[in-house]
Amino acid sequence: MLKKTLMVVSVGTSLLLSSVAFAQTNLDTNQRPITATATSTRPTSATKAAEEAARVAAKATKAAAKAAEEASKIACVGGAVNTREQAINTAMAAYTSAMNSAYGARAGFLEKAYKQTTLKAVNDSVKSAWATFNSSMKLARKTWQASRDSAWKTYRTVAVACKAPAGTGDGVNSLSEPSGN
Repeated sequence: MLKKTLMVVSVGTSLLLSSVAFAQTNLDTNQRPITATATSTRPTSATKAAEEAARVAAKATKAAAKAAEEASKIACVGGAVNTREQAINTAMAAYTSAMNSAYGARAGFLEKAYKQTTLKAVNDSVKSAWATFNSSMKLARKTWQASRDSAWKTYRTVAVACKAPAGTGDGVNSLSEPSGN
C-alpha cells in the first residue's frame, strides 16, 4: 500500500512540477502571467513622461512662434523709425542749408547797402535785406516743420500698422524734436 501511495504522490508531484514548468515557460514568452482579471487602463510612467514631453514641446513651439511674430513686428517698427529718421535728416539738412543761404544773402545785401552814398538808400537797402532774410527764414522754418511733421505722421501710421507690442516705438520722444526757430 505504501508503494501505491508513493507512486500516486510521485505522479502528483510530477504533474505539479510540469504545470510549474509550463507556467514559467508561458511567463518567459509573454512577459506577464495569464490572469483572469481585466488589464488596467491606467497610463504607465513611460506614457506619462511621453505625454509631458509632448506638452512641453508644444508649449516651446508656441512660444517660439510668438517670439518670431513679436520679432517681426519689432523689425517692422524699426524700419519705420529708420525711414522717419532719414526723412528728418534730409529735412534738417535742407533747413540748415536754407538758413545758411539766408544768412549769406543777408550779409551780401547788407554789404551792398552800406556802400550806398545816401542815408535813404542805405536805410531802404538795409530794410530790404532784413525783409528778404526774414522771409527766407520763415519759409525755411515752415518747410522744415512740414517735413518733420510729415515724417512723424508717416511713422505713426506705419507703426500702428505693424501692431507691435506696447512700448516698442519711440513716438513719445517726438516732443524733444526741434520745432524750428
